[in-house]
Amino acid sequence: MKQHQLPEQRLKRIMTAIGSFAPRPIFKRPGARDLAALLLLTALATGRAQNMTITNDSASENDFFSKWFGMVAKTQAEQPHWMTPLVTVTPRLEQEFRYDQSIQSTAGGNTLTSYGGGKGLELIPCENVEMILGVPAWQAHKNPKDADGFADDNFLLKYRFASANESNGNYILTAFLGAAVPTGGEANTKNR
Repeated sequence: MKQHQLPEQRLKRIMTAIGSFAPRPIFKRPGARDLAALLLLTALATGRAQNMTITNDSASENDFFSKWFGMVAKTQAEQPHWMTPLVTVTPRLEQEFRYDQSIQSTAGGNTLTSYGGGKGLELIPCENVEMILGVPAWQAHKNPKDADGFADDNFLLKYRFASANESNGNYILTAFLGAAVPTGGEANTKNR
């Protein structure tokens, strides 16, 4: 039988592990430690979900996360297993944290580097639905006249109308609904 730790004990272990990296300069920035904690918790939850498939623990079968990850696995098994595109969003429903980085040439021979690309946390809350909670991208301009800063917050909702995996037709039909909130810096927002 698997031993379960209390949530407080798990959180203390995780925060201790994160705290051991504190002397590094990246963790001195505001929010960097919180982001590291979120990424670590996501990785631990994903690992736990993968372990659920090989354990037969009756307590875990009634657990919220066990049911949720089971629903996610079933939802993903019903769709094609194509590779995720490099820059654009895939029509498949995915549950992951995504980070993109791009460099773009601008007028006058300057460049704009986008760290994060507006991607972020992708969750499947129920069958046929995915929510993407975008992390604002950091925009770095080569031109000194343009101020560096964060871009707008963005959100995306996907609804999968129909799909079939490779053995049943290999197709998918998904609708997207996106929204952007003008929270970026003056030089890096659309203000709409």
